[in-house]
Amino acid sequence: GWINHQMAPDVELCCLFCSSQYAYLSATILKEVAGLNGDYTAWTQPHVRQALQRKFARDDVPAAAENVTRSDGKLAHYD
Repeated sequence: GWINHQMAPDVELCCLFCSSQYAYLSATILKEVAGLNGDYTAWTQPHVRQALQRKFARDDVPAAAENVTRSDGKLAHYD
């Protein structure tokens, strides 16, 4: 927040904090666990679980995507 204030002092900042029970969670962590086929059900609501299941379905890479491979349960893009 302090850096934001230094860069744009005219912009007000409001921080909202979650319950300490979920403070360690982030979208990055959830996607990593889902991509590795881990159990993330205790941390998510049903609609989030459905979205993660769709995103990390095993058949979600179209055949035309020649520059996308799957390695260790994760999608990898290369040029």
